Amino acid sequence: MRDLDPNPLDKNDLTSTGFWEWLFQEDRSFLNRFTVSFLLALLGFLTIALIYHFSGLYISTITVIISMIIALYGGFLSGVFWVFVLCLMNDYYFIPPVGTVFDTVDALLHLGIVSSVAIGTALLAGKLRKVISQKENAKKVAQQALEARDTLLGIISHELRNPLAAVQTGLELLRMGMAKAAGCEPALKNIDRLTPSIQRMNVLIADLLDVSRLDAHMLNLEPQSCHFKQVVSDTVKSYEPLAEEKLVRLAVDTDPAIDLAFCDPVRSGQILANLIGNAIKFTNTGGMVHIGAKKIGTLIEVEVADNGKGISSEDLPHIFDRFWQGREARHLGVGLGLAIAKGLVEAQGGKIWVQSQPRVGTQITFTVPVPASKAPDK
Repeated sequence: MRDLDPNPLDKNDLTSTGFWEWLFQEDRSFLNRFTVSFLLALLGFLTIALIYHFSGLYISTITVIISMIIALYGGFLSGVFWVFVLCLMNDYYFIPPVGTVFDTVDALLHLGIVSSVAIGTALLAGKLRKVISQKENAKKVAQQALEARDTLLGIISHELRNPLAAVQTGLELLRMGMAKAAGCEPALKNIDRLTPSIQRMNVLIADLLDVSRLDAHMLNLEPQSCHFKQVVSDTVKSYEPLAEEKLVRLAVDTDPAIDLAFCDPVRSGQILANLIGNAIKFTNTGGMVHIGAKKIGTLIEVEVADNGKGISSEDLPHIFDRFWQGREARHLGVGLGLAIAKGLVEAQGGKIWVQSQPRVGTQITFTVPVPASKAPDK
């Protein structure tokens, strides 16, 4: 059994937050800015002194660049203060006449240029810090909202499952008791009408649980070498009654070269079931749903195609979004099936995509890998 890693990246790592977000982080203490600015100024002075020692030249451009870095990190107060100190030290040690400060036009001009650059950089950095801080706060609020939603979905799903199971068991017992008694046919018909509703509720609860687990990266998978033709055959058979009820023909075409796939057979069947169920749902009476599978290199490519209503170009980019439904499908579900299918496919190392034309039909294709070895686990 394999659990998806709940923490693929450390949220505090520079690579995940971004260098610029780290550089312009707003919630640093004054002591932090002051100390780091001092260290940057000291490092800059030593660099300038080293270059001066070997070349005999004072390169003002280096001072400008170092001043910009100090101002970026330190901000207006700490950054500009240490830039001023750096200019003072450079003037004393490197700008002729050495040993004096701000006593020539060149020295004053140097101070004015470097200070102006530092002040401008500090002011710009302050604005950038505010923008980035607002962006980060918005991200945190959005993330908290998503986490609250997922937590609520998980709680609701678990809390509904047990009462619903009790209702289903009670109805089955009631049905068994009434089947032995005479004159209970009307009541039995009412019980039979309730059964599909309970089944739909069970499917919805399972979908909500899967969504929560996918978001938390805690969906259990059991990848193994399995006979994929059998997965396809079993799934198609389970949908034959629904297809017959709607007078939709199911056509299956599997490549003889297909033998083993490396996947979770239960979850792969769930993916295929979601696609076949959707295809039947949106195919008109008398239509056809084609289920095909072929081997391409190290992958098995599975397609489910129908000649139904098709999907508009405006809706096509959104069909794998959670809780999203097209205009014609808003009364046919809650919009989780395809989102879950996509999550399951990608969790098993595959890809999924869709092609569709209005009034022509839709084809959804996904891939599963084949195992490195030829011996099946089961």
